[in-house]
Amino acid sequence: MPSKAAKKARRRQSVDRSERVGPTPETTAKLIPCPIQEMYRLGMIDTAAKNAAIELAGIYVAVYGKQMAGARGEGGHHVLSAEIAWKHAHRFLPWSRRWASIKFCRLANVIDVVVFGRPMSFPDVAAALNDYAAISRANPLPPPDKLALAAA
Repeated sequence: MPSKAAKKARRRQSVDRSERVGPTPETTAKLIPCPIQEMYRLGMIDTAAKNAAIELAGIYVAVYGKQMAGARGEGGHHVLSAEIAWKHAHRFLPWSRRWASIKFCRLANVIDVVVFGRPMSFPDVAAALNDYAAISRANPLPPPDKLALAAA
């Protein structure tokens, strides 16, 4: 029978690296940095473009959320707030039409990066977000009392 000292020594032996188990897919996904944060950290986008990405994601989920894969609930029309409806009509649609008119075939990929956090070529996404930030600056949100009238 092995002694206590032999048992302790056996327990302290290092584990062979080939026997180690890697991280789960969920852990791996958590370790991937957010593309928007990474572009901001690298200086490719400024604070306005970072805020534009947050706004884009909010508008996209509010308007098209029921049509996304994995969305719960019934499809069809739903009531949007006046602010979201105004931003969709005066910022999101002109931005998406402008990028579609210049034959930017990866506009859906920009949405994938902004909404779902999928990695993509940073310069393309940065250009699209900087353009959306410029549209946001050119079209400031109207006051709340006029917002409902403007959205209609």
